[in-house]
Amino acid sequence: MRQILLLIIIITSILVLVSCGSKTNTGARYIEQIQQEEGIPVKVTEISYQPFSLSLSFNTGLSGIRETTITSLLGDRVESVLVKVGDYVEKDQLLLAFPEDNPVAQYRQAKAVYESAEQTYQRMSALYEDGGISRQELDQLETMRKINLANYQAAGKMVYVKAPISGYVTSINLRETESAGPGDPLLTISQIDRYRAKVWVIERDINTIQPGQRVIARWQDIELPGRVIQVARSIDSDRQAFGVDLEFSNPHGLLLSGMMITAEIFFYENETAIIVPRQYIHSDDQGTFVYLNVNDKADKRYVELGRNDLMLFEIASGLVVGDKMVYEGSHLIRTGARIRIDN
Repeated sequence: MRQILLLIIIITSILVLVSCGSKTNTGARYIEQIQQEEGIPVKVTEISYQPFSLSLSFNTGLSGIRETTITSLLGDRVESVLVKVGDYVEKDQLLLAFPEDNPVAQYRQAKAVYESAEQTYQRMSALYEDGGISRQELDQLETMRKINLANYQAAGKMVYVKAPISGYVTSINLRETESAGPGDPLLTISQIDRYRAKVWVIERDINTIQPGQRVIARWQDIELPGRVIQVARSIDSDRQAFGVDLEFSNPHGLLLSGMMITAEIFFYENETAIIVPRQYIHSDDQGTFVYLNVNDKADKRYVELGRNDLMLFEIASGLVVGDKMVYEGSHLIRTGARIRIDN
């Protein structure tokens, strides 16, 4: 009895498997028949020109196109600060003062000596006009006057700090009554209508960078346009990289000196490129190709690849504007296969 029951189970299982296999084959044949009659569903895009660019990005700091940090020439307390951060100053405008009685500067002594020499020279000039002294004596007095004037001006530069350039005060390091030592930074003046920056490019990439290339400085959602100004032709031994100088416009004062930005250098740009994403490009023994829709049939079109950013490839030849390229579903078709547009 057991043998008969086992035999019935085996026969039933075989019949079920045969039936399922028949249904699977029928289903596969049915799908294939539909695709032959109606076409394999795909999505198609029309080829058009698109902008394409390649770039390198660097993190760097901004500084004014002209920027100078004024340092103290003596050690003393700051007597007065006449400007504040953000002020625009003209060249030679007074910025900061130290006490006139500083023993190193000897400002008051130099001033007194110069004023005495000036008065003597003026008196002797009048006497010379009357023939009272020789020209040689007057020349000696003039030489002394010039020497004393130079000493007075040098002492004045130590005590009264003036702007070496026109620009904006971007930092002040000391307040009134605070003490400074020789060489200590006092304040910084920058011309911030334009900015400069330096980036360091490794040997592998330096040949892609040329003066005049477009650059964009980005900080959060702010962008500044710029250009490559200079490219070093020798490597920096400490950094093992090449210095590249950049310059940016800052017409509205959107960014401040010292900010860290991302500088993107565009070393290749084509406004009329034909671009294909990597996943829609295929290859065989004859080369690289894409599928086109030609009269609702798949047509294999071999192409020559140009530059790429690993995700997008520029097509150097093989495609023209107006071609209808199969993208979604391209891995399911072959040359001559009927396709159905399912955009």
